[in-house]
Amino acid sequence: MTDKFLKVTCEFIRENYDTFEYSVTRFDLDDLEQTLTDDMSMDEFGADSLDFTMYAMDLEEAYNIEIEDEELVNRGTFGVSTKSFGEICNIVESK
Repeated sequence: MTDKFLKVTCEFIRENYDTFEYSVTRFDLDDLEQTLTDDMSMDEFGADSLDFTMYAMDLEEAYNIEIEDEELVNRGTFGVSTKSFGEICNIVESK
Protein backbone atom coordinates (compact mmCIF):
# COMPACT_ATOMS: atom_id res chain seq x y z
CA MET A 1 0.00 0.00 0.00
CA THR A 2 1.17 3.51 -0.68
CA ASP A 3 1.42 6.05 2.14
CA LYS A 4 -1.41 8.10 0.63
CA PHE A 5 -3.73 5.10 0.35
CA LEU A 6 -2.88 3.98 3.87
CA LYS A 7 -3.58 7.47 5.23
CA VAL A 8 -7.00 7.73 3.52
CA THR A 9 -7.97 4.22 4.59
CA CYS A 10 -6.88 4.64 8.22
CA GLU A 11 -8.66 7.99 8.51
CA PHE A 12 -11.85 6.48 7.13
CA ILE A 13 -11.73 3.53 9.53
CA ARG A 14 -10.98 5.73 12.54
CA GLU A 15 -13.79 8.16 11.72
CA ASN A 16 -16.40 5.50 11.06
CA TYR A 17 -15.51 2.62 13.36
CA ASP A 18 -14.27 4.31 16.53
CA THR A 19 -17.50 3.43 18.35
CA PHE A 20 -18.20 0.13 16.56
CA GLU A 21 -17.48 -2.44 19.26
CA TYR A 22 -16.72 -5.21 16.76
CA SER A 23 -13.80 -3.24 15.30
CA VAL A 24 -12.61 -1.60 18.52
CA THR A 25 -12.23 -4.94 20.29
CA ARG A 26 -10.42 -6.59 17.35
CA PHE A 27 -8.11 -3.76 16.26
CA ASP A 28 -6.07 -1.01 17.85
CA LEU A 29 -7.44 1.91 15.85
CA ASP A 30 -4.62 4.16 17.10
CA ASP A 31 -2.05 1.85 15.49
CA LEU A 32 -3.81 1.01 12.22
CA GLU A 33 -0.84 2.00 10.06
CA GLN A 34 1.09 -0.89 11.61
CA THR A 35 -1.88 -3.27 11.56
CA LEU A 36 -3.31 -3.04 8.04
CA THR A 37 -1.90 -5.40 5.44
CA ASP A 38 -2.45 -5.73 1.70
CA ASP A 39 -4.46 -8.93 2.29
CA MET A 40 -6.98 -7.34 4.67
CA SER A 41 -10.25 -5.75 3.53
CA MET A 42 -13.09 -3.60 4.80
CA ASP A 43 -15.00 -6.83 5.46
CA GLU A 44 -12.76 -7.46 8.46
CA PHE A 45 -14.05 -4.27 10.07
CA GLY A 46 -17.70 -5.25 9.60
CA ALA A 47 -18.35 -2.82 6.75
CA ASP A 48 -21.73 -2.95 5.07
CA SER A 49 -22.55 -1.75 1.56
CA LEU A 50 -23.20 1.85 2.70
CA ASP A 51 -19.89 1.96 4.59
CA PHE A 52 -18.10 0.66 1.54
CA THR A 53 -19.76 3.21 -0.74
CA MET A 54 -18.67 6.00 1.62
CA TYR A 55 -15.13 4.57 1.61
CA ALA A 56 -15.10 4.54 -2.20
CA MET A 57 -16.27 8.16 -2.20
CA ASP A 58 -13.41 9.13 0.16
CA LEU A 59 -10.95 7.44 -2.20
CA GLU A 60 -12.48 9.25 -5.17
CA GLU A 61 -12.09 12.58 -3.42
CA ALA A 62 -8.54 11.91 -2.24
CA TYR A 63 -7.37 10.75 -5.66
CA ASN A 64 -9.62 13.00 -7.75
CA ILE A 65 -10.90 10.01 -9.74
CA GLU A 66 -14.16 8.21 -10.41
CA ILE A 67 -14.55 4.62 -9.28
CA GLU A 68 -17.39 2.24 -10.03
CA ASP A 69 -18.28 0.35 -6.86
CA GLU A 70 -18.21 -2.87 -8.89
CA GLU A 71 -14.48 -2.39 -9.51
CA LEU A 72 -13.82 -2.75 -5.81
CA VAL A 73 -15.85 -5.87 -4.99
CA ASN A 74 -15.72 -9.59 -5.70
CA ARG A 75 -19.05 -11.12 -6.70
CA GLY A 76 -19.24 -14.79 -5.84
CA THR A 77 -21.85 -17.49 -5.94
CA PHE A 78 -22.82 -16.84 -2.34
CA GLY A 79 -22.51 -13.09 -2.06
CA VAL A 80 -20.26 -10.10 -2.36
CA SER A 81 -16.96 -9.35 -0.64
CA THR A 82 -14.75 -6.31 -0.87
CA LYS A 83 -11.41 -6.59 -2.61
CA SER A 84 -8.33 -6.49 -0.43
CA PHE A 85 -6.68 -3.21 0.45
CA GLY A 86 -3.75 -4.17 -1.79
CA GLU A 87 -6.06 -4.73 -4.77
CA ILE A 88 -7.98 -1.52 -4.16
CA CYS A 89 -4.74 0.43 -3.77
CA ASN A 90 -3.54 -0.85 -7.16
CA ILE A 91 -6.85 0.17 -8.76
CA VAL A 92 -6.94 3.72 -7.38
CA GLU A 93 -3.22 4.36 -7.89
CA SER A 94 -3.45 3.30 -11.55
CA LYS A 95 -6.36 5.63 -12.44
